[in-house]
Amino acid sequence: MAILYQSVAIRRQQLIDRLLAAGVTESRDGRSLYELSLTELEREIERMRSKND
Repeated sequence: MAILYQSVAIRRQQLIDRLLAAGVTESRDGRSLYELSLTELEREIERMRSKND
């Protein structure tokens, strides 16, 4: 179970880093990226991609 938790934590940090590099510092509802779940971070990435297309 610890491996799964670690994998999720690494993936969350990767997505946060990607969003921060793109200038996104908070979610659409005003929460810090660090407060978001993995699923919410993935949605933010998709929104960012949609804006760039």
